[in-house]
Amino acid sequence: MFTQKFTTLLSPLKLMRTGERGVVVRLSQSSDSIQQKLTTIGVTLGSHITLEQRFPRYIVWIDGDRIALNEDLLSAVYVRVVDQSC
Repeated sequence: MFTQKFTTLLSPLKLMRTGERGVVVRLSQSSDSIQQKLTTIGVTLGSHITLEQRFPRYIVWIDGDRIALNEDLLSAVYVRVVDQSC
């Protein structure tokens, strides 16, 4: 029936493991400036995101772009993990 593995688990981006892939399903109700920054860098609902690096800075791939996220941006993004084959 399904061609890909998926999960319904909603997880903060910060809790993803390196190499995990997910889909952005929620942006927390944070300040307007954070929402605007996320939209500007391409983090929108439905975006595919892969966590590449956790330290010293969180680096993600979003729809083909490599982006570093600060703590404020990171805390506002929630994902549905779709691939846990790390």
